[in-house]
Order: sequence, then C-alpha cells, then structure tokens
Amino acid sequence: MNDLGFPVYDADNHLYETREALTRHLDKKYKRAIQYVEVNGRTKLALCGDISEYIPNPTFDVVARPGAYAGLARQREGAKTLRELGREAAMKSIDAFRDRDMRLALMDEQGLHATLIWGTLVSAVEERMKHDADLMHAALRAFNRWLHGEWSFDYRGRQFPVPMLTLMDVDQACAEFHWCLAHDARIVGLRPAPVPGYRGSRSPGMPEFDPFWARVAEAGISVGMHASDSGYNRWAAEWEGGAEFLPFEMSPLRQALSANPIHDTLADCGRPVPICAMPARALASTYFVSSLC
Repeated sequence: MNDLGFPVYDADNHLYETREALTRHLDKKYKRAIQYVEVNGRTKLALCGDISEYIPNPTFDVVARPGAYAGLARQREGAKTLRELGREAAMKSIDAFRDRDMRLALMDEQGLHATLIWGTLVSAVEERMKHDADLMHAALRAFNRWLHGEWSFDYRGRQFPVPMLTLMDVDQACAEFHWCLAHDARIVGLRPAPVPGYRGSRSPGMPEFDPFWARVAEAGISVGMHASDSGYNRWAAEWEGGAEFLPFEMSPLRQALSANPIHDTLADCGRPVPICAMPARALASTYFVSSLC
C-alpha cells in the first residue's frame, strides 16, 4: 500500500495485447496484412507478409518478470541482452496484464492511484506499414476499437489506455482523433518519428499537419509519445547490417540511437504553433519517464 502521503501516478504502465487486438476490427480486405504464423513450433507475428522478430513472443503467454531489467545499466563485462535477461526471469502472464479489473486490484495493492496504459505489440505496426497509408490507418483504428472495448479510454478515473494515431493521412487522422474524443479518450499517442509519405517523410510539425494540431489545441487533450520502432534501424544497419529493429537485442550503437527519436521529434517541430498546441504535460511526462525506465 502507498504510505507516502500523496497519490502516485504512473505515465508508463503497459498492457499485453491478445491475439485479436489488431485483427478483431480490421477491415477484411487487410486480413492478410496481420497474421500469426507458426515457425519452428513458435508463434510469430507476420506483418505485410514479413515475419517480425520485433516482439519475440507476440502471444505474451510468457513474459519477462517485472524488474528483470533493473540491473542492465550496471552490467560491464559479459553484458547480457534484454532478451537474455528476460529469459532468465521469465514468468507466465497473469490476468492483471490483460484485464482492467485485475489491473485495478493490482494498482490498489501497489498503492498506485492512476496510470496511463500503453499498448505493446501495437508499436510494431507503423514502421512495417509505412508504405500504405490506408493500411496503417486501418490497423490503428482496429487497435483503438479493441482497446476501447476491452479496457475503455477512461476506466474509473484511474486507468487511461492510450489510443494510437498516425498523421500519414491528415483527414483520416482528424477523423480518428474525433472518434477517440467521442469515446472519452484523455490522451492520444503518436509514434516519435517522421511522418511517412509517398513523397518521403516529413516532420509532424510541418504546416500540412496543422489541421490535426488545431483540433488538439481546441480539445485541450494531451498527446503522448512512447519509445517505439521509429525507423532508426536504417542508420545502425549502415554500420552493422540487420534488416529489422530488435529492441531486446540491441548493440551499444542501437541503444544509443534508440534514445534519440522523441528528442528529435520535438526538436524538429521547429515552428512555434504546433509545439504550443501540444500540451506540455504530455510531451514531458510520457516520454521522459518511459525512456529512463
């Protein structure tokens, strides 16, 4: 129980998605874009026909025990990867990882008053779908509807799951933003990365995205960013090779690069209007807590 004398808020709680999180509400014409496949007796996630190792176990039936990575920064000789540390402290998922009422009971036990709750598997989607705006928007819409149905966006004023948006198509982004607002979202999430486009990528602070930020400012809602696959693997691949960002098996170079995307995103939104339109509480809290954990 919390005996600190003040309520504790957490900006970086996570949930583990079920197998239906990305597919239950997905438009049928995209059903082949997100699949679970068996590879050598293990279940893997296939996105747009490519098997991804981004999340080693996308079923989350077995996960790393909380606290398993606490000693990572103290490692020197014989340093282990996150994946190796996770294997050593593996545990079967408990109901509180996937159920909002069980999570609420666990929050009471831990003395946690309220929390933002981020998806986990959903962070694999955007980098692997950046070639197709309609598919990317459809996948995130499907996730958001699953998230709202299973968790809601504001559960008893204590759990605030984060629906995810992409700005790849501004009109679709604005429509999804309004849907989230209509369903009581208290925060929306954006991937910390340049916005993909058919003519190249662009900073989310460029003028073409002003219609979205204007709606954010009018609603007074928070926009959060969480560490994700921001596409920076291409820079590391120039030095080390490798086709996919693997967050649990990072080299020192990839670890250094993984700390940059949110700082870069904020720094490159150079014009004052979009930055001022983003509530500062979101830009500070959600990332700087998550990036240091």
